[in-house]
Amino acid sequence: MGIALTDIDAVVARGKDRLISAHPPVSEDICSITYTSGTSGIPKGVLSTHGQFAASVKSISLVFLIKRPSTFSILPLAHCFECLSTYIMLYYFDCIRYYSGKIPNMLEDIQALKPTFIAIIP
Repeated sequence: MGIALTDIDAVVARGKDRLISAHPPVSEDICSITYTSGTSGIPKGVLSTHGQFAASVKSISLVFLIKRPSTFSILPLAHCFECLSTYIMLYYFDCIRYYSGKIPNMLEDIQALKPTFIAIIP
């Protein structure tokens, strides 16, 4: 099949021989290609920049009133709203809870995980 398994030590060793200088992103650089479901048309990938995500993440700090929020993730991680929600939680906080993957169990998941908010769309 052409697939080779490599342990992490081998990966680190190969990387030490191939060091490159850092290239920090600038605001206009593409950060993500995120999925939009196409509720207003055909599903597509949307190019989002670092600046767009940084502005969105920063703006949420102005409205968060909960000191230690936790989110309950049910959208696909490739979805633009879920991607933004994940960036916000990782930047400001540290708790993302994922559902079991079984829609009939979602209420049980919410009761067990007790999220402070759920990022969903209609």
